[in-house]
Amino acid sequence: MLLMGDVTSVYHSLLDENRVLSSPVGAIERHSQFLMIGSMNVGAGYAGVRALNDAFKDRFAVLRLPSTLEFVEMIQNKTGLHDRHGLLFLEKVKKAVDQLIQEESQGHAASTIRGYIDAARYFLENGINAETKNEIIEDYVLNKIEDQDEYMALRHMIRDSAWGDFPISAEEDEYQKGGF
Repeated sequence: MLLMGDVTSVYHSLLDENRVLSSPVGAIERHSQFLMIGSMNVGAGYAGVRALNDAFKDRFAVLRLPSTLEFVEMIQNKTGLHDRHGLLFLEKVKKAVDQLIQEESQGHAASTIRGYIDAARYFLENGINAETKNEIIEDYVLNKIEDQDEYMALRHMIRDSAWGDFPISAEEDEYQKGGF
């Protein structure tokens, strides 16, 4: 959730030594066992993340958790996929998405770990071949994107950076000819 300073200031008196929430009907005392926990992703890799204002941040104990597992290790642990070819393929697709985000600020919707987890499970159930590679790209990566220009840009990036054999769809062919 993106909380701006004017929103977080509502919580100041609740979270500090006053232990009350100011409201239009008067002060509401916080319960003796009240606990507020917040979490956020930090860093440039997360769309829409804003720094917390100092007054709000000062009312929390900040815990820095260790960074997550490497992508391939995480996919293995979450899905049981250990086929090196399949894991490297998924990693290449993820890097293509990350590259599009970095270079053109597009493709954020396709940067979903759940999509890669589902893709790995699909590989486990159906094997790893050209057909299943195409299906996982279409179903678990590309279909997350709604904007057609962004969708086409990601198709192109995947073909250029991850899988040169990714087929050009009829829709993509029409788009390239200017039919859309």
